[in-house]
Amino acid sequence: MHAHFDHIGGLPEWADACRWTGKKGHVYAPVEVLQDIMKQFPWLDNHLIYHDIGQSIDFLGWHIQPFKVCHGKNGFSYAYRFIKQRFNWVYCPDSIHLKDKEKAFLFDLQLLVLGTSFYREDADPKTRSVYDMVEALQLIDEIHPVQAVFTHMSHGVDITHPYLLPANVMLAKTGMEVHISLRCPGPANITIGKESTLRSCPSFSIPTKQLCR
Repeated sequence: MHAHFDHIGGLPEWADACRWTGKKGHVYAPVEVLQDIMKQFPWLDNHLIYHDIGQSIDFLGWHIQPFKVCHGKNGFSYAYRFIKQRFNWVYCPDSIHLKDKEKAFLFDLQLLVLGTSFYREDADPKTRSVYDMVEALQLIDEIHPVQAVFTHMSHGVDITHPYLLPANVMLAKTGMEVHISLRCPGPANITIGKESTLRSCPSFSIPTKQLCR
């Protein structure tokens, strides 16, 4: 069993599901994340197998690079850059106040999946941990991804509201699938559930709620 969690707090429930199904779960993460997991939940290794991905890992044909990002009041988090042939995309759900060293991983992207909790958040910046959409659009103007999807949204976001977003930026929705054309890189084909239609070029489907299966 393979799964991805934005926060390690969901691991006990997943480990319990592994126990009931009699299958071992596989956790892929940088070593300091694995150390935190083993410190907080020392009993989970009965049902989970930990894999240190080091500086990078090759998985299902993708070269995956973890990189540490500022998570504001919550300290730090990890984002991941995925590379396959000429397609580059980044999954960065928990970040804010990125510096140049962190932004260096965000250039030359066909797709950026970025966490944005609110359209505009008025809380004290010192108490915050994730970009809002207005700030995220400023970041996008700087790094110029071909497409971007905003995820990690709070209940303060109404996805039916016509937020002022450029044509290459959209909000994540339940059932969303991202179809990536590897032989003709350009805008990813983003569809909802069974309404998916693939390009004529071979493509790879990545559900937004689970990165690796």
